[in-house]
Parts: sequence; C-alpha cells; structure tokens
Amino acid sequence: MRACRLPLVYVMSRGNRDGRPIFTRRELEQMGYVACIDAQIMLCTAFAAQQRMLQELRATGSFGQMGEVDFVRARQEVEDLIGLDEYYRIEEETVEGPG
Repeated sequence: MRACRLPLVYVMSRGNRDGRPIFTRRELEQMGYVACIDAQIMLCTAFAAQQRMLQELRATGSFGQMGEVDFVRARQEVEDLIGLDEYYRIEEETVEGPG
C-alpha cells in the first residue's frame, strides 16, 4: 500500500554536512520518486572548474585546459542556446546606425 498518492520529488543534496545519502536515478525510481532536483551539481562542478582555471591563470598567465577549437564550440553552443542571432536581427531592425 502506498502512503502517498502525490508524485514524489527528491531533492538531492551533494556535499551535504549531515551525511544524507546520494541515490542513483534507478534507486529513486524504485523508491517511488518521479523526479529529482539535484540542486548543487551544476553549481559545485562549475565552481570547482572555475577555481582550477583561475589557479592556472594566476600561476602561469595562460590557460591550456581547453583548446581554441573547444572554445569556439562552447561559445557557439552558448550563443545558440540563448538565441543570439535573433537578438542581432532585432538590433539590426531597431537600432539606428551612425549619422
């Protein structure tokens, strides 16, 4: 018998101080959860990567963990994700040029 008829959503807490367990998607599904909010995964992984990048820049004055091809690809993905071409189109139609 189920104790709850509502869809259950689990809030994952990676790196927590109270020792809460980290479950796989399969484990959560087996427990009856339909979704999981993994609140810290993007923040903490981005923070750790940015720390490494800044440490390298500070120590060497350069950054070699990504090549130029990787930067071009990543930048294009960001621009595509935010629809930058559409913003450029709107700007072209609505902003007057010099003179």
